[in-house]
Amino acid sequence: MYPNMSSNDSGLYGMIHYANVVTDNWTGSIIIFLVLLILFISLSRYGSRKAISAAIFVVSIVGIILRAVNVVNDYVVILCVVTTIFSFLWLAWGSD
Repeated sequence: MYPNMSSNDSGLYGMIHYANVVTDNWTGSIIIFLVLLILFISLSRYGSRKAISAAIFVVSIVGIILRAVNVVNDYVVILCVVTTIFSFLWLAWGSD
């Protein structure tokens, strides 16, 4: 069940992969949620619509990168892309 840690796998990817195995694939989702939260708080001075749209866009890029290294599954990336599309539509045609 647990990866073999005797192979001197001490890099960042090894640590994230080990945490992902231990937490039953929740580490990637938690990373994505924390990036979204930090970006939204950082960008909140631009207004909530712009802040959430920009944060979701960056999170979808992070989700694609994490999927490329097999940290998250396909459902997380699909959810990120769909929320990016809806946030851009809300940003373009929403009222203030």
